[in-house]
Amino acid sequence: MKKVEGIIRPHLLPAVRSALHRAGVGGVRVSEVKGFGRPADAWGGRLDPARRTAFLPKLRVEVAIDDGALEPVVAAFRACTASGRRGGEVLLARSDDVVRIRTEEQAESAA
Repeated sequence: MKKVEGIIRPHLLPAVRSALHRAGVGGVRVSEVKGFGRPADAWGGRLDPARRTAFLPKLRVEVAIDDGALEPVVAAFRACTASGRRGGEVLLARSDDVVRIRTEEQAESAA
């Protein structure tokens, strides 16, 4: 099992949701998050210190998938969010197990 988290710009959610559905993802969790990353001067630009650490609104899109579905899911995130601009990432984590509380299903049948 894998847990895939995409940190995306809010306006990209409809496209990401559709792409994940086409990739066979059965369930998605979305959370509003805020954060900041590398300052603009890392690319040679100049930015005042207050704007370097300004929290920007993002969405965290999380899915739990089988190991075999990893490539299509990552490709779905990339296809919808790759713009050449800063402000997004896809995080991958190994998950030992998952349990659906309502039905007590475990592993792949619960994802």
